[in-house]
Amino acid sequence: MILTFASKGYVVSAPDYAGYNVSKHLDHPYNIPSELANYSVDMLRATKELTKKLKIMTDSKLFLTGWSEGGGAALATHKAIEQKYSKEFNLIATSPLAGPYDLPSMFQSDTLDLEGDDLGENAGIYNWTLYSLLKFSNIDVPLEKVWNYEVKSSLDALSPPSSKLSEIINLPFLQEIIMNGDNEELSSVLEQLNLISGWTPKAKIMFHSGKNDDIVPHFNTLNAYNRFKMVGADVTLYEYNGDHYTPDLEYLTTTIKDFGKLSRQK
Repeated sequence: MILTFASKGYVVSAPDYAGYNVSKHLDHPYNIPSELANYSVDMLRATKELTKKLKIMTDSKLFLTGWSEGGGAALATHKAIEQKYSKEFNLIATSPLAGPYDLPSMFQSDTLDLEGDDLGENAGIYNWTLYSLLKFSNIDVPLEKVWNYEVKSSLDALSPPSSKLSEIINLPFLQEIIMNGDNEELSSVLEQLNLISGWTPKAKIMFHSGKNDDIVPHFNTLNAYNRFKMVGADVTLYEYNGDHYTPDLEYLTTTIKDFGKLSRQK
């Protein structure tokens, strides 16, 4: 995808988040919006400096896109730029696919009622998200009480010994502090993962989502689209009959087309 956008004449800034490459000794802040936005903004700054050093001529128009965690990162970066860096960047539009924009609803939905149900390949993804939430929130929740096995790192969370939620996690404890909101501090942190409340986007957003997505449920995109539409934002919704992966080509070609139209506007 990076090469595809580059082949269309875009200068592409693709951040290598903490936890990878030279920073592999760090925990990756999986699905933590503020962290991902900070990395993305820093990478955009570095990219601007590089284009100056290499004497590459560009215009000032900025477009953001991403898929899955990258979709959440794109919307988080959109929000950060408009709220904190609007004088630094000329943001035109964001086009994310299948991002976790409404994580509180995911945590507080029936996901935590699936005691005994097999989550299959999604178990590690959900487990990693939960680990990151606890790791980067600095709240006093003992990890040994959350999991039924030893979890000391992102890799431990991503590779659970079972795909059954009840065998991985101490569900009664987790339901008590998250679903019932007994831990006010955790509830507050969880709400900070919400990318759709408390602001009105100014630049255009084109949401993409597969209606049969069983990894990042489709309601994330629907909730985001409906919320932003209600507050008067310029939003478009592209829905596909596929799952988390199958809309990738349509999303890519549609995003290139939409960005192209916007880039030609004065």
